[in-house]
Amino acid sequence: LTPTMLLDARVRLTRTAPAALEQNQAVDVFIGAAEAAAHVTLLDQQRIEPGESGWVQLRFGSPLVAAAGDRFIIRQPSPSLTIGGGRVIDPHPRRHRRFRPDVIAALETRETGTPEERFLHALAGSPLELRAVALVLAVDVTHAEGIVADLGERVIALGSGSGSLSPNRLLARADWLARQRELLTSLLQQHHRAQPLRRGVAREAARSRLGLPGRLFDALTHTLVAAGGIVDGGGVLALPEHAIALTAEQQHAAERFVAALDANPNAPPAPGEFGIDSELLAALADQGALVRVADGVVFGAQRLAEIRHETLRLIAEHGSLTLAQFRDHFGSSRKYAQALLEYFDQQRVTRRVGDTRVRGAAGGSSGG
Repeated sequence: LTPTMLLDARVRLTRTAPAALEQNQAVDVFIGAAEAAAHVTLLDQQRIEPGESGWVQLRFGSPLVAAAGDRFIIRQPSPSLTIGGGRVIDPHPRRHRRFRPDVIAALETRETGTPEERFLHALAGSPLELRAVALVLAVDVTHAEGIVADLGERVIALGSGSGSLSPNRLLARADWLARQRELLTSLLQQHHRAQPLRRGVAREAARSRLGLPGRLFDALTHTLVAAGGIVDGGGVLALPEHAIALTAEQQHAAERFVAALDANPNAPPAPGEFGIDSELLAALADQGALVRVADGVVFGAQRLAEIRHETLRLIAEHGSLTLAQFRDHFGSSRKYAQALLEYFDQQRVTRRVGDTRVRGAAGGSSGG
């Protein structure tokens, strides 16, 4: 149970109450062994007369622990007098505005609906863990799992795993999942049209656009990937049908640039010299034709693999490698030698120790 500052409840006044319960009236609430001061928001009527009942939201000045189904009594503070009582319907509600038909209908469902109706209502706002829904319904987790089985395809277990549900498994209504799938699909479609040379949308950018917390977004994308609705390409989300396609002009420029890289492996030319903009450069990198080592420094993928192999061989032979030794061995300029060694450091192929490089964690156990 977690503390709350708000409770939704149905309240009934005693027939002997000295006056009607008014909007924003101060009352003392006794629930279990606790006593707390609260103010009343009347949700469905202007006042509650003695002997009558109505929907209220109790606003507490300090946190109170309560569960759905808990009964309580209310007293007027001065003179202290019991004026009514009620039953907690929602122990963790949002703050409501008065006279909202949707709010009243939801409360009535939670009070008198079938277990299935109450379960679906609990998931109306956003997915919840199974144990959280069980708490809302005031049932144990095993009972809640049985309700999930009865609901069939109307409730979806998000994320990975199958069989018996764990208490912390996120559950979503099917209509929520359909809305999120539509939103994410639309986002990816727009991105693919605007950026045809990009693989897709970065996961964090997509999560931010959908406005979902990290765990829920991860569970959502895992579910959509498993269903074949989207593709997760190492932190980049895309639609299954999306493929990078170069125009004839872009293909020609790319071929000329890659040929120049192969012809000048130790001093590769800058992309701009061949009309390669950042978008096309990113596309070629995604396709594996080249690797961006640093800003304005690009190597062909095959040649970079050869340099990596030879660098590790030199370290194995000499124990370490300086920038000057690297530059002289490959016959490259200091600019390219430094860019390559810093790239290998970032990839943990090498590790800098003072002015030398030694084998890094990703450098393997041999020069290969």
